[in-house]
Amino acid sequence: MTVANLDLAVQAHQAGRWPEAEGLYRAYLAVRPDEPVAGYNLGILLLGQARLEGLSWVRPALLSGGSRLDLAAASASVVQALLAHQYKDHADQFVQWLERHDLKALEHAALRVRAALPGYLQPLAPTGLRRYHPIESSRYVYAIDVVGGCNLRCPTCPVGQGAALPKGLMQRDLFQAILQKIVQENFPHCPDIWLFNWGEPLLHPQLGALIGDVRHAGLTSMVSSNLHHSDRIDELMQANPDRMKVSLSSLRQEAYAQTHVRGDIDRVKANLQLLAQARDRHKATTEIWIGHHLYRHTLQDQQQVQDFAVSLGFGYVPSTAIVAPIETALRMLSSGADSWVAEPLHAQLLTAPAEISAHLKAHRSGSFDCELRFNMTSIQYNGCVTLCCGTTQDLSSEPVAFLEHSHAALEQKNIPILFAVSACRTTCT
Repeated sequence: MTVANLDLAVQAHQAGRWPEAEGLYRAYLAVRPDEPVAGYNLGILLLGQARLEGLSWVRPALLSGGSRLDLAAASASVVQALLAHQYKDHADQFVQWLERHDLKALEHAALRVRAALPGYLQPLAPTGLRRYHPIESSRYVYAIDVVGGCNLRCPTCPVGQGAALPKGLMQRDLFQAILQKIVQENFPHCPDIWLFNWGEPLLHPQLGALIGDVRHAGLTSMVSSNLHHSDRIDELMQANPDRMKVSLSSLRQEAYAQTHVRGDIDRVKANLQLLAQARDRHKATTEIWIGHHLYRHTLQDQQQVQDFAVSLGFGYVPSTAIVAPIETALRMLSSGADSWVAEPLHAQLLTAPAEISAHLKAHRSGSFDCELRFNMTSIQYNGCVTLCCGTTQDLSSEPVAFLEHSHAALEQKNIPILFAVSACRTTCT
């Protein structure tokens, strides 16, 4: 492989053609495995997609590339890439690795502070379970299902599996009371409000007003949608939520229809264009991205989906599709078959629940709490709290109203359930 081939890889990388760039980098490194620039570039490309495999490429490149790389700038880019995807624990470990090898990143001290574990994530009493940097969000999250229900029936979601979830719309006065309690409890951090869990928030006729309530409370908001409804897109962008994810698996209907049953990808594509137009019309500052669910039969679509996202000025974040909720994954594990997921989709999972469980068991120390528990509170449309956002299980045999219990009381209330069902410690990180 020639230098020209490396130049082509860099050009594809800079143009955002990531799959093409990755292939070119790997082909170059197959011939010249010790080339630090190619190794570092591949590593930072992977980290930019939240793929931690990139660390195995950037470390040797930094150790050997002193004459070819700006080590301070390159090291800082690695830390920033990890922080951008909320891999704070890995960022903290990488900063320590830099120090052990007498390397310093640009603004090293500031990056060290950003990567350090915050004080509020102290071990859980009385269990002693340790806590780590959250992956889902760098701040505490309240996942509030403002809509109990969804228009689609995705087989990997409890709604699509026919779970007996409560159905309805959260009343605005209840939502405002929940926000007021969140503010009054005065956490040593600024919580993030997600207006979804299992439901589709665009079904709520007052979604724009709810987003305004979050802003009025001094908090940040996030919306996640399948974007099949266009009648509230303008109102949504006028409300200007802080972040919005649009979930899809493919731009091909034959693949999309398997993963998003009842879905029409042409409608979603049209609504994405309407979303971009409404964003521009209202000068919204919402960070919008397409969350691309990766299955075996949708891997081929990554470049197409990314190009479409970029053409609209949206971000692109691919992620491996998983089966939810946790109890469904547990049933799949106990039955030894993927009978809980509609055929033929289960065969398309990149990683089956049994593989995930085996990996986690091999790496689990048993001393850590579950992130879905320690960094989130999940609230149904009726104001009741569930065990966590990854399960449909209630917090108690009797409904537990969020407004009637302090945060500390809610956290202590689900400790017995945590150990009784062992769901989080079996299937979660």
